[in-house]
Amino acid sequence: MGGRAALPEGRTRPLAAVAAFGVAALGLGWLAAEVPWLQAARALPLFALGATVYCASRLARRDARRTSRGILQAMAAVFATVLLAKIFFLGRIYQYGFVLALPASLLFVAALVSWIPGEIERRGGSPAVFRAAAFGLLAAVVYGHLLVMAPQVAAKTTALGPPGDAIRVEPGVAQVVTATLRTVREHTRPGGRVAVLPEGALLNFWLRRATPTAHFSFNPFELHVYGETEILDSFEATPPDAVVLFHQDTREHGARFLGRDYGRQLMSWIDRRYETVRLIGEPPLEPGTVFGARVLVPRSSLE
Repeated sequence: MGGRAALPEGRTRPLAAVAAFGVAALGLGWLAAEVPWLQAARALPLFALGATVYCASRLARRDARRTSRGILQAMAAVFATVLLAKIFFLGRIYQYGFVLALPASLLFVAALVSWIPGEIERRGGSPAVFRAAAFGLLAAVVYGHLLVMAPQVAAKTTALGPPGDAIRVEPGVAQVVTATLRTVREHTRPGGRVAVLPEGALLNFWLRRATPTAHFSFNPFELHVYGETEILDSFEATPPDAVVLFHQDTREHGARFLGRDYGRQLMSWIDRRYETVRLIGEPPLEPGTVFGARVLVPRSSLE
């Protein structure tokens, strides 16, 4: 009887699962530096829609007494799809996508490690190899995103803000914001109102200065929703004791710079009534600027 190089069947599947995990994790990990991880979530909206259809079809096939779990899965799929509506054509897990895309991301994990293996098992197959490969894929995804995050986190070496409320940022950002905080304190009384445009309510928090109106964001979306006239009226009713202009490119909202590409009436109102007391860093809200701020106070206060 000739020799036979075969493993017992009981050991074959665990070894195959380990091999599948290793191939997925190490193979994708080796390619991690070449993968555009920031674009990896672009398909999440389509996946969430597909998951919703899948869950609905499973509910249609099941007996009514066995659908409690299926109903919860369908609800999760619908919830994930609805949250992604705002970034449907640019699905991502960074910026505010880390909130909007979280349910769909968890749904994707559930599909890989539970739903698909469950379907394999129901059809008489062994889900162990697929599930192991799925865990390897997820491990590579985590590793890839850590590669993206590492240099960004490493660059944030400076504490910004008062003790207890500080965050870590790049040294250049810390210098500009710290100088801005000092300048605003020098030119406003305690309890004065400060408007930070186009965005920057965190500055109000650090200064313990209220915003002059109910609006604390002045990007293109906010001006479109509330109307520039309404926002101008609110400034007229309660003029700020100081205005801070931070550099911010708001192209993701449809226009780049406040006062140039949108909000011209608002910026014209500020220019007529306020005067710059300090420019910190590069001129804000101009093409080519990396970061900078401008502090303005009412012209009457300088007379």
